[in-house]
Amino acid sequence: MEQVQNLVVLAYAPTGLGHLRVTNALFEARPMGTHVAFLSSHERAASSLHRLTSIHPITRSFMEWTQNGWREEFFTRVYRHLLASRTQELHTQLEAILAQYPTPPKRLVFVSTHFSLAHQLSSLKKHLEKKTKVEASLVVVVTDDSPQKMWLVPEADLIVVPSEETKHALSVYARALGQGTPEIKANPYPINPRLSNKLNRSEALERAKQVDFNSKHRIRVLVPVSGAAVGLEFSANFTRGLRKLSKRFRFSVVSRQSVHTKVFLKKMSHRRGFYVHASENDRNVVRLYDEVLSKNVFAFELTKPSEQAFKALLAPAQKGGVVMLLTRPVGRQEYDNLAFLHRKGLIPSHEMHEKLRIAAIGNGRAPEDILKAAICWRGVRIPDAPMEAANFVYWCLREGIFAKMLECGSHNGKESAGAQKFWTLL
Repeated sequence: MEQVQNLVVLAYAPTGLGHLRVTNALFEARPMGTHVAFLSSHERAASSLHRLTSIHPITRSFMEWTQNGWREEFFTRVYRHLLASRTQELHTQLEAILAQYPTPPKRLVFVSTHFSLAHQLSSLKKHLEKKTKVEASLVVVVTDDSPQKMWLVPEADLIVVPSEETKHALSVYARALGQGTPEIKANPYPINPRLSNKLNRSEALERAKQVDFNSKHRIRVLVPVSGAAVGLEFSANFTRGLRKLSKRFRFSVVSRQSVHTKVFLKKMSHRRGFYVHASENDRNVVRLYDEVLSKNVFAFELTKPSEQAFKALLAPAQKGGVVMLLTRPVGRQEYDNLAFLHRKGLIPSHEMHEKLRIAAIGNGRAPEDILKAAICWRGVRIPDAPMEAANFVYWCLREGIFAKMLECGSHNGKESAGAQKFWTLL
């Protein structure tokens, strides 16, 4: 067998679906002929902890408390040390990957979409190079626009972030840390290339009809359930509220099948106008989501401001260019993602959001300045109370705000090729 020049190892962790979604987007965008292997942490404890700190109000508050100020620095140092001492499982997996090649690859390129694996791989890299005589490099892909200190991996060769703001913040921290200054580059957020494909004429017309209040066309809403199964009760009550307001609404739920989602998915599958797509396997869930969104035309997506929120970078004329209905953030990273959307003008400013909320409560006509501003928006934050949120969305539909949002030109679409551009950085 001819020697492989570069073997790219895509590494992800089972803490939520976001890191895996980015991994899959990079895989889908890989140049032809690229040799790729997958590496995953099998530690379910991390996944359970992620769910616990996302679901329970007290543990969620504690998590957010640890993500700021001196607490962040303290927990970052402790966690780094812990990760560096727990590398045996990854080492075994890497040996199994290399054993598949009779002639070892000339170079290994680790691409990690989770900070835990990135720190573990940085600890393993030199040992692996010495033992296998294979050159290795480490690339870290930050999956939120959140400059949390844990994402700074001093031994990394390259850290890729979604914005210049996060690049600056991590660069400042790297210099202050004094343990090495990895190269940090800003690159548009990696979105699955299939979601960037243009709608054809009939598909574009179908999306336009969905947001036309006077149309009788069904309105399709995509409801991806987060890996931690956050907000199930809200989603159930919100979607039921919208169906009461209009039978035009149809909902496609995409979720991991688990003990945490079993009751919710059963309830959804028994409702009229609801379609459930589920799998027990995380990678299959991500594939299901991309398949459902790329093969159908949706007007809306109900989601937290997680990595899903970056689809706001897509234009309405693209497959994934849905209107984002953003629920309450969970964790500092999701607040930071909202800040990213605000800076880009992709969601209403705080002042405009409050004006929008008050106008919806009053159930009057939408002010002209809101309709004018809406042309630049790709999403809106919705109220925390399910029925209030349903009324808010219905009012926006009635007042033509969503129709205005579909008038947005292709200027946002230029940032939808982050997954493809990533490979040029390597």
